[in-house]
Amino acid sequence: MLATDLQYDIDYPISDGQPVAESEFHFRELVALVWMLDRFFQDRVDVYVCGNNFVYYEEGNREACFSPDAYVVFGVAKILRDSFKTWEEGGHVPAIVFEVTSPKTKLEDLGNKKAKCAVCGVEEYFMYDPRGEYLTPPLKGYRLKDGDYVPIAPDSKSRIHSSVLDLNICLDDSGLICLLDPKTKKPLMRMAEIDKRLVEETAARRVAEAARRKAETAARREAAARKKAETDAAEARKQSDAEIARLKQELKRLKNGSH
Repeated sequence: MLATDLQYDIDYPISDGQPVAESEFHFRELVALVWMLDRFFQDRVDVYVCGNNFVYYEEGNREACFSPDAYVVFGVAKILRDSFKTWEEGGHVPAIVFEVTSPKTKLEDLGNKKAKCAVCGVEEYFMYDPRGEYLTPPLKGYRLKDGDYVPIAPDSKSRIHSSVLDLNICLDDSGLICLLDPKTKKPLMRMAEIDKRLVEETAARRVAEAARRKAETAARREAAARKKAETDAAEARKQSDAEIARLKQELKRLKNGSH
């Protein structure tokens, strides 16, 4: 068997059997990141957003992989994948990786995984400690330069600009990760906020619809009342005219009878 044939016999696992996240809080932030990014790029057919699956970056080497909590790849199809193999994707690699980190995963996030991302060519690497348990500050961003990651300096409002996403990344007043669109000056909405807005908009539409129906009913009743009044007035005029005609006839008869 040729050496090249061996590569194709290699099994590339799609799971390591480990929990998705250390806690529900970490899991929710991980899901929020993937969801916000996926929605932000929903109109781009050439952007793939995913998280918690394996990224393999060297064909034939099952150890040359890492599993980002969230990542974005540009220039590939928006399709479902069990894992992301760079050699099957035209050599494209994640442009940015997010790690929702904790004391339990800090050695991997700060060491092995970060190093693999650098080797792979991931342009930006962000670490977010949602509970502020060890990372100071709890949000840090790095940009690849000459094969190594250098810190991205935050601005005066503690926002870190991601060049690859063209988004400002920071923490909100509750300490949750926030993605700000510099064009609109607004944060990307979370799923709960979308749900809340939909509920509010649905309720507003129902109120407006009820008001419209009430107004239409009132208008119909007013039109019916006006029509009835017009009919009654016409009938009254008809009866009055008939009475006048009768009286004229009676008067004529009486005059003729007097002669």
